[in-house]
Amino acid sequence: MSMAPQTVTLLLLINTLCLLACTAWLLMARVRHFARRVSWVMAAVNVLLVLGIGLYALRGRPDWPALLTHEGSVTLLMAAFGLMCSFGPLIALEAPRWRAPAGLVLATLALLLLLPQGSRWWLTVSALGITLMILLICHGVYIRLLRVVKAATALLLTLPYILLSLMFALRGLGFVLLDPSQQGLLTQSLTNTLWLWTGFLMVLLINAQVAFMLVLRLVLQLQQLIHQDALTGALNRRAFELAMKQAHAAHERGQAQALVLVDMDHFKRLNDELGHPAGDEALRWLVARVREVLREVDTIARLGGEEFALLLHESDKQGAFQVAERVRARLRQLDWQWQGRPWPLRASFGVAAWEAGDSGPERVLARADAALYEAKRQGRDRVC
Repeated sequence: MSMAPQTVTLLLLINTLCLLACTAWLLMARVRHFARRVSWVMAAVNVLLVLGIGLYALRGRPDWPALLTHEGSVTLLMAAFGLMCSFGPLIALEAPRWRAPAGLVLATLALLLLLPQGSRWWLTVSALGITLMILLICHGVYIRLLRVVKAATALLLTLPYILLSLMFALRGLGFVLLDPSQQGLLTQSLTNTLWLWTGFLMVLLINAQVAFMLVLRLVLQLQQLIHQDALTGALNRRAFELAMKQAHAAHERGQAQALVLVDMDHFKRLNDELGHPAGDEALRWLVARVREVLREVDTIARLGGEEFALLLHESDKQGAFQVAERVRARLRQLDWQWQGRPWPLRASFGVAAWEAGDSGPERVLARADAALYEAKRQGRDRVC
């Protein structure tokens, strides 16, 4: 079987691109503390793609063992995309997920063993197995992107995986509808030329998309450092002021908004008797307990020292009172200890809600602060 110069050139272009991407990822892996494991995985993915596509192209050539060009190419390609599927969660700082990709690889290879090697249905099943693996990647990427960007942007960034899965699906369908004897990628045909050009673009886009997601993660981490209290993980004062302005804008659109100020009781005595490390741990514990009561749409911020603010969206003053009482009851239910020594952690609460005449969030904050002062005056551990 003769080789077509154009398809050979395209195949060399794809392999060169994969090797360049592999080199770039290896260099990235040497950058300290920046996505080292993801970089190693992507380097391995590009090497597997070079080997898998190379063997895939050699199908039907008598001088290459069929076991290597058929089962070998499918295994390598599925391993490449399986690595991306398994380790994709690392981009979002999540644990790798092996079960679905490993199960799909084993199921595909087991099914291929039951079919005659190189037959029409063998080729179709192998292409569809790779397609399903890419769709698993696509689903995982889309779900993770939805957490930080809008649905349209997430869909756009997922598009390379959608197109790549479509490539393999159409090739599998072609084996059913057309003559599968011209199965190697090195033979001259319009289908092969289009498939290889599309493959070149997809390899380029997928590497670029993963790099973009890593940069996006870095940007989000920097934003988190800017807006987050380092000790407790709550929003800091600067982020709270921005959230208050957004809440006031929501109030002007007719949405109910409420504010609860929280101040830990006898915090100075705790620091004096147990030490500042105990005080730090008590603050972290308080924030964790408050979050158990709040909804996902609500906000907790540390204003300074032992004072916190709860910003409750779509909640009136009565609803804010109920939330504050639940937090207060939660603190009384649970025992907090420091190095075996029990200490009753209690807090006082001041509640306020946006009212019709409020010209800005400062007035709401002033009312909540006055209510907190009244709770302290009445003996602490209460809601006012």
